[in-house]
Amino acid sequence: MKIGILTFHIACNYGAVLQCYALQEYFKSLGHEAYVIDYRNKFMVDVYRPIRHTLKYSILRFCLRTYKERKLRRNLFNDFIEEHLNLLPLQDGCIPSELDLYVHGSDQIWNPKLLGGYDFIYFGVYNVKEGAKRISYAASFSNKNLNQHDSSSFSEGLRHLDGISLREKSLVDVIYSLTEKSISCVVDPTILAGRSVFDKFVSNLDPIQEKYVLVYLIGPGAKALQAAKRISEEKNLKIKIIGYSGGGEIVSVPEFIYYFKYASYVVCTSFHATVFSILFKKNFYSFISGTDGDERLFSLLEPLGLKDRAISELPSSIENLDYDGIDARLEDVVKQSTPFLSKFL
Repeated sequence: MKIGILTFHIACNYGAVLQCYALQEYFKSLGHEAYVIDYRNKFMVDVYRPIRHTLKYSILRFCLRTYKERKLRRNLFNDFIEEHLNLLPLQDGCIPSELDLYVHGSDQIWNPKLLGGYDFIYFGVYNVKEGAKRISYAASFSNKNLNQHDSSSFSEGLRHLDGISLREKSLVDVIYSLTEKSISCVVDPTILAGRSVFDKFVSNLDPIQEKYVLVYLIGPGAKALQAAKRISEEKNLKIKIIGYSGGGEIVSVPEFIYYFKYASYVVCTSFHATVFSILFKKNFYSFISGTDGDERLFSLLEPLGLKDRAISELPSSIENLDYDGIDARLEDVVKQSTPFLSKFL
């Protein structure tokens, strides 16, 4: 079967490109031809330019140092995308129509704030050959309180899909009344594909001998940085900061995996950083923001019995995790997700 994936594969975001890669590799492991359709939402392309086109961002906000950092980040992600994603170009500006199955997701493909409005390509609104199917896999969005415009957009978009699955259970409840179709709740592709898909990027690299607490932040993270400092002092660990916030080092996608593999502790404010902490069996704490985005963390951690690792303050006692029971629960949630895809493969 020829399968095309439509998601945020061009984002300069580790979680975005790795979930895309994971879904591609999952389909390939089942013997299918898997492609990442090289559709690029114009708003998102502009967001990740080293210098954005608008006066507000290009002149007033970005200094030379910021431009160099953004350019480096863009180049590092382009290297990974070109080497590891099986890109399928558009045909005369349109989604290729010869595939058998079109999979939309994962990530927040239905979040209008990230796309300059609703992009109905991510709902499957394009022409396909007769008999082809269009589904969403682990699609996500941020706003649980849909207004009339949002509800109408979802109702219109969902009617084009032959199968619907979302990543967060709370979001299933939000759009349940907007379609007569059944909706499944499934795990993120990074979890579906499993650790072995990512381990191969670092298996030939020398282990990091130095013990450290890894910090990965998206946006402000003063409390997370304070927590990392305390953990480093109590556990006698160095602090390693990667990413775009908190003075972090900009690393390649394989280096991102590398630093998670050998961390002793992880402190983060990111859904996918939490995922990789779990996949590599790390002691971790994920700081919540008090926004709808926290639902992504809770949906991930609660079935694994790890909801207490999503925190707003570091607990007085820093406890290590026992992954024996966690691994079994992780296997269960993966098994619960595979039947949805199996219906279309």
